[in-house]
Amino acid sequence: MDAIDTATRAIDELTTERGDLVDLQRRIIGQLRTLIPFDWYGWVTTDPATTVGALSLGELPEGVDLAESTRLRYLTPVTRWTAIPQGEARRLMASTGDHPEASAQWRDLLSRFHVRDQLSIVFADNRGTWGFLELFRQGIDFTAAEQALAASFSAQVVAMIRRIHGESFRFGVTTPHVYPEVSHNENATYLRYSSSLEYLGASGGHERWMQVAAPGEAGRALVADAGMHAAAQLLARDARVDNHPASTRVHVGDGEWAELEATWAGESDDGSRDILVTMRSATPDERLDLIVATFGLSAREREIIRRAVLGDDQRAIARAIGISEHTVKDHSAHIMQRMGTGSRAEVVAMVLGKWASEAERRRNQQLGGFSI
Repeated sequence: MDAIDTATRAIDELTTERGDLVDLQRRIIGQLRTLIPFDWYGWVTTDPATTVGALSLGELPEGVDLAESTRLRYLTPVTRWTAIPQGEARRLMASTGDHPEASAQWRDLLSRFHVRDQLSIVFADNRGTWGFLELFRQGIDFTAAEQALAASFSAQVVAMIRRIHGESFRFGVTTPHVYPEVSHNENATYLRYSSSLEYLGASGGHERWMQVAAPGEAGRALVADAGMHAAAQLLARDARVDNHPASTRVHVGDGEWAELEATWAGESDDGSRDILVTMRSATPDERLDLIVATFGLSAREREIIRRAVLGDDQRAIARAIGISEHTVKDHSAHIMQRMGTGSRAEVVAMVLGKWASEAERRRNQQLGGFSI
């Protein structure tokens, strides 16, 4: 077995492993480097519905400003991940007819570090866009064979991301966690960025979020990074580069998911405007949408889960949807099989997350968009 076969098999095996997503990504990058030589890379995990980044991983040239790099990536239509069909990859030089200056990202940033070519791979399927990987190389162009090889791993990587996302909802199923009895709005954090994506600080419940995400500076970096992606998408929308919402959902630990949404703040005295990113607990509706995409459930199965969360029994669900109880039972069995649960209660717990608190339910008389 030669080195190429060994590395290819290693990547295939890594994408089936369980564990920390970032650790698996780094190990995959190590193997990919033996197949496709490159100097630097950036790997972004995205919200499957909005395509906006949630978690960044990478190695960039010394001196590259991450905010500038992110801003230019979102504002550059050339080889943008949203323009690449699922399961495919694109080369910058080939896509621009050997005129990389057509890319603002290359012209204003990458060229300063003598990057010759860029290979972009999108990780997407019919359920959404789960991330993208960009490889940067000095000296020589990427080849068509390298492009095809990189794209060949897309489906396995998508399956890996979806599997790890699925595990992230399991908080409260076997280890119940008591959250502070605070309302949805009281739990919000406000992250502020300049129009050049410089992080200006946070207010509200940011310390709680950052402690949930990771201890100390690691938590602050994770939260600020996710907010920067939402802010960058707001710039892209304003520039008419891409019309996806300026929002993203990110797993912040302990089974908890957060929703981040960027809007323009008021104009300052000098005429400039900052970007305000609101970060809050993802509602049951938002969690359910992500669960449906992650586990590959149908629209009808989504409705069955929604009604189960509201407390409907099998008969009430059948009546409301207009199907037989037997069909509801079959769908429920399929839902539990896909989600890897043993009961309806576990499914409901995965959807509710922190909203499972009865005190929270009684206070709000609704579950984040689920009227009860």
